[in-house]
Amino acid sequence: MFFNSLLKMKDSNADSTKYRQKTVLKVKRLLNLLIVVIFSLGVLVPPALAQEILPQPDPEFKGKIKVTYETSEADTSILQSPEAPDGKSGSFR
Repeated sequence: MFFNSLLKMKDSNADSTKYRQKTVLKVKRLLNLLIVVIFSLGVLVPPALAQEILPQPDPEFKGKIKVTYETSEADTSILQSPEAPDGKSGSFR
């Protein structure tokens, strides 16, 4: 591996070998920390941060179903078109 090749490099100076070993150790620790942070973010943060449940569930039926359509009552709330939230337009600009 890359780290082992750094350690095996021949150098006459023992101090540079110690420095190289310390540097490799620091890089390994940094990579381990980075892996732990990335994994923690993936586990701790919910995968979907949507404010709504998508697809939206069917709305509750508020009409009345009777024997014939003449005696039944329609649910007029499902005929209304959705509105944009306050301060937001309905366009995608």
